[in-house]
Amino acid sequence: DYCCQPGNLARLPGAIAKARLMELVTWFALCGAVLGEGQSPRLEDRLRQKIESDPAFDWTLAHAARSFNMSEATLRRRLAAENTGFSEILSDTRMNRALGLIHTTTLPMAQVALEVGYDSPSQFSARFKERFGVSPRHVRSGSEHFERIGAEVEHSGADALTR
Repeated sequence: DYCCQPGNLARLPGAIAKARLMELVTWFALCGAVLGEGQSPRLEDRLRQKIESDPAFDWTLAHAARSFNMSEATLRRRLAAENTGFSEILSDTRMNRALGLIHTTTLPMAQVALEVGYDSPSQFSARFKERFGVSPRHVRSGSEHFERIGAEVEHSGADALTR
């Protein structure tokens, strides 16, 4: 509904609107859809894809550099040439995934934190609020109505069992 009515997206902060659109892409991917087979020439995009494959992994600059067969210094330089950095990409990728999980599932916040690489729910909450300007609990229980597709699937599955 919020993507079919562009006015809805226009009323949201840019980061939230972008994350909601990414949520749809995430659901397509979870259902097996493959979007854009080609590999992006931008290192930033390829790094985001690596992190998105396992956001809970203990990502370091050294590990990311090895995955691209380059030194840490080279990775740092090439990301700087794209006006970004490893920590920024890591944090942004994890927070976007977290927002998607909060919108689309009923996972407890502690589990969402673990799913995106935070051992401490309080640290996760602080980073989330820093990134989006609202707490994760506000997003889940705020005055806005957020349809949780995961909850819908869980309920429909349970309904099928009772029929």
